[in-house]
Amino acid sequence: VNFDKLSRLKALLFQKHVALTSARETYALQVARSSTEIQSLLNTNFPSHFGELVG
Repeated sequence: VNFDKLSRLKALLFQKHVALTSARETYALQVARSSTEIQSLLNTNFPSHFGELVG
């Protein structure tokens, strides 16, 4: 087994893992931010209606 190729492959896999993880975290943050924005929009635009719908 060529150890140089193996270490290069490990490094590539690690880079991809890091990139995927950061992309996933960024997406999660965007979703959380947009949901709180939607919540505040609903609360400001339809406070009474939204309260009645939710209970």
